[in-house]
Amino acid sequence: MDYCDNDTSLQAITFSGDTGGVFSSTPAGLALDTLTGAIVPANSAPGTYTVTYTIDSNAVCPLFVTSTTVTIHATNAIAQNASICQGDSIFLAGAFQTTAGVYVDSLTNVNNCDSIVSTTLTVNPTTTTQINDSI
Repeated sequence: MDYCDNDTSLQAITFSGDTGGVFSSTPAGLALDTLTGAIVPANSAPGTYTVTYTIDSNAVCPLFVTSTTVTIHATNAIAQNASICQGDSIFLAGAFQTTAGVYVDSLTNVNNCDSIVSTTLTVNPTTTTQINDSI
């Protein structure tokens, strides 16, 4: 199962079979509810985890253990600066921009997670210099 680290929704890790077991994960860093198996990717560190579901043995059934892999992919947040001269334009936030400000683009990275590029645009005024020349 693959998730992005900016996903704030509750995700269920479920195994078919009996209930009454306990969920665990290795290594540390996955925000896992040990009773329900629910995770919140945004509260977890990016990485790959093994989630194990264990049901202790009893008089009728033997010990039951099963596991799966969960990967939390990192999203990218990039801040950058750009400048143009007055009268020019630059393509940001899906359109050509001519005004100073902060423009945000959301792109999908290789893991299908959002990458946010925030560009602070500065518009430099044009300067006019008068030169008196004589021959």
